[in-house]
Amino acid sequence: MKRWWLVLALVLSVGVNLGILATLLVARRPPPPLAEAPPPSAGQHLRRPPYIERMADELHLTGEKRRAFIDVQERFYRTMIEERRRVEHAQRGLRRQLAARHPDRQAIDRHLAELTQGRMALERALVDALLDSRALLDPRQERRFMRFMSRLRQELQRSGRGGRPPTRTPNRPPPVHRPTPPPDGP
Repeated sequence: MKRWWLVLALVLSVGVNLGILATLLVARRPPPPLAEAPPPSAGQHLRRPPYIERMADELHLTGEKRRAFIDVQERFYRTMIEERRRVEHAQRGLRRQLAARHPDRQAIDRHLAELTQGRMALERALVDALLDSRALLDPRQERRFMRFMSRLRQELQRSGRGGRPPTRTPNRPPPVHRPTPPPDGP
């Protein structure tokens, strides 16, 4: 009657050992190669994001100013998409090199340079679009434009689609500021 416990313990022990062995075998296998995404292509047709029209409407732009403003925003949007793809492509290549059994330092340096260039191009495109847009607007429209951009950035941050990252991680409590005691003596 008591022998079935012994058989059950033996079966469980064998199962646990097989699980450990399988885990060790899987951990020793080299990781599968990451899928190679095609590099960004400049000739792709992109749809105009709806916020561009909404922005032009909110600024009460008409005629040539409206067309020029929309052109600036569309140019920025296309550049942003292309450069983000370029950055993502470089990030994948960098990760692939870092995970390789024998990483190639020159390839890593090339990926890092491409990342830096892509991020710089994103910043440059943003600055150019902002300055070009502001040059088309009168002071009242410019204030509205800056408010609109601030709201858009907040929406993108909430949706996780862009903008600046939060200033602190949500799970980390804010730092505690303790006052320093006054120095002793005269």
